[in-house]
Amino acid sequence: MNKKLILHIGTEKTGTTSIQDFLSGNKDELVEQGVFIPKTPCGLSPNHRKLATACLDGLHRDDSFKEFNIKDFSRWKENTLVEIRNELVSSNLKVHVLSSEHFSSRLVGVASINRLYTFLKEIYSEIKVVIYFRRQDEYAVSLYSTYLKSGGDSKSILPKMPLYERFDYYNMCKKWERVFGIGSLEVRVFDRKILRGGNVISDFCQIAGINELYTKEVARETNPSLSPLAQEVLRTYNLLANTKGEGSILRWDLISYLEANYGGRPRLPQKDFLIGWYSQYEDLNNSLFESYFKSGDGFATDFSKYPNDWVDHAYSNEEYAELMFGFVSFMVLKNK
Repeated sequence: MNKKLILHIGTEKTGTTSIQDFLSGNKDELVEQGVFIPKTPCGLSPNHRKLATACLDGLHRDDSFKEFNIKDFSRWKENTLVEIRNELVSSNLKVHVLSSEHFSSRLVGVASINRLYTFLKEIYSEIKVVIYFRRQDEYAVSLYSTYLKSGGDSKSILPKMPLYERFDYYNMCKKWERVFGIGSLEVRVFDRKILRGGNVISDFCQIAGINELYTKEVARETNPSLSPLAQEVLRTYNLLANTKGEGSILRWDLISYLEANYGGRPRLPQKDFLIGWYSQYEDLNNSLFESYFKSGDGFATDFSKYPNDWVDHAYSNEEYAELMFGFVSFMVLKNK
């Protein structure tokens, strides 16, 4: 029972995949430091999302049901929690790390968060909840490519007002604090100018007490943004597929091709519109920093990267044809 857990809960688009790759790629080195990275809660990646899925209320359905081939949720949940608990209890190392952005993005109600806490409190005498936040507009712009990769077909980059719960960081923290206790949260800003060591892995290592001198670098590009042309092609494909009911037959092949050949700075919203959208979160952000940061500092408010006027990304037939010719060639080579 004398075990400590570092519970990294996200949020999305704050280097979570980089942290998970680092932890998974350094399992043996971390064991030497007395830190345990469990395997059972992982799915197809080093993300411990199985535990997040097992804490859902059973009515919520997301892509994890397909990834884990869940047919009977009650039976799957019972078996999965037993397997995870057995691995966590059997480790004699005193510090454990669990990491998944799905803890924060899927466990949005107090009841589901409490299911997680009830499971963990029987194993750990101390739990530190680590969460990173990115300024809401930067999160939304980064999330748009992911939204398209998941099958979305809207042209709107920013979620429509009124306030979107996913970007309400203050009340998210209050829910987790209500369940895990006052003082349990370590809240960090995802900004290289603020992060310890200038990157999220070094920052997380300091929080978790990991000595980077005795680990190896693990680096790969993860979930890269798509250029405006690639975004529009993927959006159009999704629109046609969704309209005709054909699903995502070629989506992942198209995404792989676009990521490899048409990555880059994504489409950006117009500055004045964006600032107006962002203003709905300013009071909540002020409360967040007053409650969880000693200095009371907030997010940097530099919006200079956004265009002053709407940018109409119109592409010629030749540009579309060149992209599609490349994709056809890609598919021919793949299927040889």
